[in-house]
Amino acid sequence: FAGNLEIGRDLSWDELRAAVGLSSLAAFDAALALRRDYDERLRRFMDRECFGMFQSQGIRGPVRSNFQNLAFLVGGAQTAGLDRVIAGFKRRHIEARRYFYPPLHQLKLFAGRFSLPVTERVSAELICLPLYNSMSEEILARIESAAKEVYRSLR
Repeated sequence: FAGNLEIGRDLSWDELRAAVGLSSLAAFDAALALRRDYDERLRRFMDRECFGMFQSQGIRGPVRSNFQNLAFLVGGAQTAGLDRVIAGFKRRHIEARRYFYPPLHQLKLFAGRFSLPVTERVSAELICLPLYNSMSEEILARIESAAKEVYRSLR
């Protein structure tokens, strides 16, 4: 964006953020395509090699994902504990984290006001795995290997 930006002493942060945003948009389609490919690869692997332990959300109809996150419901997490699943990835140097945790209705402001058992079950089983714009073959293979090892340790 250097050719489109003249920096002077009156440059505001909003103008700088807008210039960075415009520059980022130029690479957006390519980044989204890469994230889609990584997402598809990892979902296929989970289905094929982990036999349903990691369940991804189905995306149907005209809905299209922006592939911001790679989330899975982990079958058996309520029994084994999601912390054990996350620790299994961590031992293999893969960051797995809880997603949508804690559920909003469990925050102090709303405590005891709502009964949302499905939300609580999903929250107890949902993790996110790494998904970003430029993932090497080595990183993708490490995620796959870690998932398979976590699967083996929990079945």
